[in-house]
Amino acid sequence: MNRINNLLKRFRSPFHGLTANSALLAEGRDLRLPHLTYLIVFVPRSSSTRLTHLLRAPGQYGDPEEWFSTEILRAHAPVFGAACTRDYIDQLCRRCNQAGVFGAEVTWLQMRRLCRETTFLATLKPQKLIWLIRQDIVAQAVSAVRMVQTGISQSILVDRQTRTEGKDRHHCDAAAIRHRLRMLSFEEDRGEAMVARANLPLLRLSYEQLVGAADSLVLTRISGFLGRPQPDGSPVPDIGHERLSGARSLEFAERFRREYPRMMAKLDRKRAARLSALDRL
Repeated sequence: MNRINNLLKRFRSPFHGLTANSALLAEGRDLRLPHLTYLIVFVPRSSSTRLTHLLRAPGQYGDPEEWFSTEILRAHAPVFGAACTRDYIDQLCRRCNQAGVFGAEVTWLQMRRLCRETTFLATLKPQKLIWLIRQDIVAQAVSAVRMVQTGISQSILVDRQTRTEGKDRHHCDAAAIRHRLRMLSFEEDRGEAMVARANLPLLRLSYEQLVGAADSLVLTRISGFLGRPQPDGSPVPDIGHERLSGARSLEFAERFRREYPRMMAKLDRKRAARLSALDRL
């Protein structure tokens, strides 16, 4: 618990300096709440952005954006007139209600910066949860380090030349990988505990499943879980994502595994049950 509290003390409240606007809040309260609210809990670098784009495109699964990231929250809270978690969530659900559905993505740390997980879930009131992790957590850590080194987070955000230039800045930094690995493991542990305690209908998926399956299969599986199956013959959106990882990232991940066998063995034992509980697409 002290470790968590020390971590959170490094961050200001996302609502720091914002002021409530009663007129805007009243305007939002005139809008209807969604019939279905779902939450995607994810660990960074697990293809959550790709999943957002895939679910957003059909127009019947809401817009599951990272509404609780500090950047997005601070951009929207003033528009809603919200200056606290309760008002922001209420306004968000009403104003971003699409065809009776509201969806959102959140990491455990984003949620915990706002409030305790029990308060967060009690305020948002999701009916269904999707838990998204990455089976290869070392590759996940390498991906996180690569993002810092290259400044490129998603392939869809840059052109091919920029991605090629970024590869030259990507190098193997074992200390940075180890640090990211510990952070990812910590956040995955907390997220796992959160979704388990929530006791809600839960779909467990992984990065490897999302990138290894056709978009149509992923959309069919998730839409069925949400109780809103895709109509027969519906077109599958082209979301334009490409994987950023390549031979260099794979090489760095394999090198790290060889150099830190005890750390890897401990992680593998801890995560075995979690990985075996993944649902099938």
